[in-house]
Amino acid sequence: MPDDPQRIRAIGVDLPSGHGGYAPAFHLARMTAAHTLSPPARLCCHLRPAVCRPVDQPPTSRASVAGYPSVGRTMKRVVVISGAMGVGKSETLKSMRETLIDMVGEIAVLESDQFYMMIDPRWTCPPDRVDHYNAVSGWLLRETALGFLRAGFAWVAIASNGHWKQRSTREFVRPFLLENVSVHHITLDPEEEILRQRIAQRSKAAGLAVDEQRAAEAVEMLFQVRQALGTWTHVVDNSQLTPEATVRAIHDAIERRHGLMHP
Repeated sequence: MPDDPQRIRAIGVDLPSGHGGYAPAFHLARMTAAHTLSPPARLCCHLRPAVCRPVDQPPTSRASVAGYPSVGRTMKRVVVISGAMGVGKSETLKSMRETLIDMVGEIAVLESDQFYMMIDPRWTCPPDRVDHYNAVSGWLLRETALGFLRAGFAWVAIASNGHWKQRSTREFVRPFLLENVSVHHITLDPEEEILRQRIAQRSKAAGLAVDEQRAAEAVEMLFQVRQALGTWTHVVDNSQLTPEATVRAIHDAIERRHGLMHP
């Protein structure tokens, strides 16, 4: 890890002075040789990101809120896209940047499963560790999203199988709201038969036999998600929509302030 402030500034990251600051999440691996880190169970409570910004952009003058440096005065958006497995979240994210970048500016897309798999790549961890790993990967996901916003990205879209319940979703997005980030929650909700077809198509594309048990689990989750729906989320029926059309439907909903979450 370079300790020359000018070299650090050149890569776009300012490290806090003194002994009370912490490095951003994406520098943790580079600092482990020189710093002693808190145990994983304490990461969520004790690690705060440094201010991340382009080299030629001065730091914001607005004070930090609840320990988080400001993301700036320009309105930023976080779009949480939820729904049962197989509804099309990943394909929607893949199409989002090329579909919307000319309309909304820089976009980053993140998937909660990818962050969890950094810890448990084969989904084989003991059941008594799942909640802990979810907490750590969820924290890292949120910090990464904040990092993109501080770096000047206009949109951060997050796809998640987990954030379909109002209470847990509000807990997850609270740091964004404290930063005056506009947060929208979108639920993808295709018809049951369409969901079964997509699960089958996914298996065939991978050269595998159709997994009827997985399809049944996806449909069961679809019904669970529907029971949790309410005015706090905006539902997009993407049964007959391509991924690109789904992205446009999400953008139109956000422009109408649908799915807007409040503190």
